[in-house]
Amino acid sequence: MKENEIKIHLIDYLLDNQTDEEIIIGSEVRFFFGSRRADIVALTKSSAIAFEIKGESDSTERLAYQIDSYKKYFDSCYIVCEPSNLKAIRQASPNSIGILVVNQSGIRLIRKPYHHKRLDKKLLLDTVSIQILKSLGSQLTGLTKGEICDTLAKSMPLDTARGISRENLYTKLKPNFDTFSKERGQAINSDDLWILSRMPPSKLSK
Repeated sequence: MKENEIKIHLIDYLLDNQTDEEIIIGSEVRFFFGSRRADIVALTKSSAIAFEIKGESDSTERLAYQIDSYKKYFDSCYIVCEPSNLKAIRQASPNSIGILVVNQSGIRLIRKPYHHKRLDKKLLLDTVSIQILKSLGSQLTGLTKGEICDTLAKSMPLDTARGISRENLYTKLKPNFDTFSKERGQAINSDDLWILSRMPPSKLSK
């Protein structure tokens, strides 16, 4: 199954199984100093969940590294695979990572993820625009974005950094998701996926 097909099944699954919490979905979401992209992100008021897609032809060689980066920024993470590579995904991923299996008829939950509590404050803050970061303290004037993140990460509580980061992520994903919701038909297609992956007006800094 091609990646876009898996994404479509996954988005249908997320929308069909959402709770009373508002859910915002993004595709190809940048994080980890701009060097990584989450295939799909589901954002609710309480958590940011990453979904890494591994089709049957995808290698698991870098999966450990990918999982490690997800655990530093997202509240939880799922690997979305096919029946043919489920065994390999089980072997390559820790119990803290959820697993979903996709086939032509839909998606099945194999394993629920743990909630990641040891998030990296600098990674969280790096996805926030420099204008917002500078507004958090007069002592930050004249510093580079990296220096600002370093300074704030030393003194800011994790819950505060997480809250600022999640609010910023919501602001970035919401316009595209609203457009997606208005324009999609009964069946999601590749054009709808493109809407979810468009860069926001203010690009993330690397």
